Amino acid sequence: MNSFTHLFETISTFGSQLITTFMMYALTGSVAAFLAFFFIIKRLSRKGYFDRPNLLWSFIAKLNRIYMPFILMLMIGFLSGVYGVNSKVNTTIEQGVHTAIDALSLQHISTQNLASHINGQRSMEQILALELGKNNTNHHQNSIIAKTILSEFGYPSQIDDLVHKIQNIDLSAFQNGLHFGVSYYATDYIDGIFWIAYRFIIMFFLFGMLKLSIIEIGIYAIYRKLFGSHSPKPQEISVQDGSFVMS
Repeated sequence: MNSFTHLFETISTFGSQLITTFMMYALTGSVAAFLAFFFIIKRLSRKGYFDRPNLLWSFIAKLNRIYMPFILMLMIGFLSGVYGVNSKVNTTIEQGVHTAIDALSLQHISTQNLASHINGQRSMEQILALELGKNNTNHHQNSIIAKTILSEFGYPSQIDDLVHKIQNIDLSAFQNGLHFGVSYYATDYIDGIFWIAYRFIIMFFLFGMLKLSIIEIGIYAIYRKLFGSHSPKPQEISVQDGSFVMS
């Protein structure tokens, strides 16, 4: 019962940390996106990119000027929140992996003994050449005879290639790279799971929430291509030297 209670408390605590992390990253991403899109929309508006040839179309474009930044702000907020959770999970896994490795005392494994074992590995060709060496001291001839015999019997050379790779393993970085290697494979698997969430969020917002807005922009891009670079703005009346001037 105590073990179950401890497990429940651990999961609850970690879940609370994930929720807090998601909210903090999502808020930061949303605020940054809001500021960025505010200046972008303001700049595009000054250049007339939201001007349309008629009132109804202009009204729709003006709505998009507010709707699109809001949806994109939500999308980036969700992506930022998921990224924060992803980073938190990876950090927790790395800490757990390092703790487990340290508890197993793998750093005390003798690389010298491992190297001796690896150097003791022999390929079938080498073993056969050693057997032939009992009656013939010419090592070069024995190697050629052994290779020929194995080839005639159809022995798969890939097995010996594997042995040669084992013999060439460098164990000098075994102790230093152990923590990184194990945690890398563990977090790489977790990243693969989170990439599904990233793609789902992007597809949902772009092709679900922004589908009509993207179509409207595409239609306007075709209109500009066919009828001109910018839609005409309503003429303004100004007064200069007592006379009316159309601009």
